[in-house]
Amino acid sequence: MRRQGVEETSVKHHCVGPSRRQKLLFSRRDEARSNSDIISVLNLDDNNIQSEGVGYIADVLTAKTVITELVLSHNAIGKEGFEELCDVLEDNLTIRVLDIRGNHLKDDSAPLFAKVIENNIHLKDVNLSHNDFRGSGAVALGLSLRNNDTIEYMDLSWNHLRGRGAISIGIGLKENLGLKILKLGWNGFANDGAETIGKALARNSTLLELDLTNNRIGTIGLGHIVKGLQKNYTLVALKLGHNPLRMVACETILQSIIKHSSIALKELDLRDIPVSKDFNKLLKQVRQTRIFVTVTGQELVGDLIEGEDDGLDWNKDPRTVLFEYMKREGFRVIDLFKKLDTDNSNSLTRNEFKNGLLDIEVPLTESQLDKLLDIVDEDKSGDVELKELINAERQFKREQLARTVAKEQRERLERAKRKQTIKDGKSNQNMNDLNLSKLPPITNTKPK
Repeated sequence: MRRQGVEETSVKHHCVGPSRRQKLLFSRRDEARSNSDIISVLNLDDNNIQSEGVGYIADVLTAKTVITELVLSHNAIGKEGFEELCDVLEDNLTIRVLDIRGNHLKDDSAPLFAKVIENNIHLKDVNLSHNDFRGSGAVALGLSLRNNDTIEYMDLSWNHLRGRGAISIGIGLKENLGLKILKLGWNGFANDGAETIGKALARNSTLLELDLTNNRIGTIGLGHIVKGLQKNYTLVALKLGHNPLRMVACETILQSIIKHSSIALKELDLRDIPVSKDFNKLLKQVRQTRIFVTVTGQELVGDLIEGEDDGLDWNKDPRTVLFEYMKREGFRVIDLFKKLDTDNSNSLTRNEFKNGLLDIEVPLTESQLDKLLDIVDEDKSGDVELKELINAERQFKREQLARTVAKEQRERLERAKRKQTIKDGKSNQNMNDLNLSKLPPITNTKPK
């Protein structure tokens, strides 16, 4: 397909095999060599090309073709394929848009791309979402942002950015001079990560849009972000939906905009977060001076009662959250324990237990994790053993069974009462229907 000098090759969702893959890519290479002035988009989304296919793509990229947009999302390219791709990208002069989301890339692949970020001055748009970058990987990516001022759009959403990884992203943003849109949604920044983001906002002068959706950011974390906003003059859109924020905390965002007219914010996404009547009053005041778009949850009277670090399901029994997660993921207790016991010590410290559950994305808040630990640690030793975790599951199942039996008994009693009420009603109705005056008189007659 050719339009205005741009040729686009799109082969999406075909799951091409090795032979077809090779034929397709070499045909593109040969065509490129005969048309060196072609500017093209190569879209191979969802084709399972794996590392072998990346080799063919690398060959195409080293030809005379001018590819400005490369889409390799959902292709299971693996570390080996990613390494070969990064070797080519580091010196590539034409690619502006790169999409490698959904390739299950892990921490050991991140340093490879960190070199690309630091050395390639032509990339503008990078999508690394839906991968498996965590601690060291996030550190490498975050710190590389300090040395890049040309990438304008980066999507790191749906990874596992938390702890030191999240903090490193904030540090990188603080020094970065190029990013305009940064998407970090559905990670685990929490309050510590939010603190570094707040410090970055206070110094950053290029970012226009920041997405922190569903990052376990509480009231304390939001306070750091608001503090950074007060010194920021460029951010236009901020997304904080699905975070455990109190209504009074949300009001501080608008209060800061009213007090600091230099804040550039015009879009605020608080999706699924309830707001108060006072919030909406402040919103009207903000809209008197600027166009301001908001997305919020419903308006409630009063405030929700939760801890600073509580999550969206702060009232839910943490055992229910954990065992529902295990059932959904197909984990037995022993499977979960082995996954968390990385040093094979046959016991888990509090930190190992909490951080392990966070790493595998069990949707528990800090307060729920503490409560869960208090329940599971039967001997109060500070460590969790396999036997204790098994006992916790058994006790939970016994309580569930007892509740189920009690519920069924209540329902049987209620059904019996309803039946008796209906029966009594019919009996009374039958009595009312009798006309005693029409019955023959009762006489005492003795047999002759």
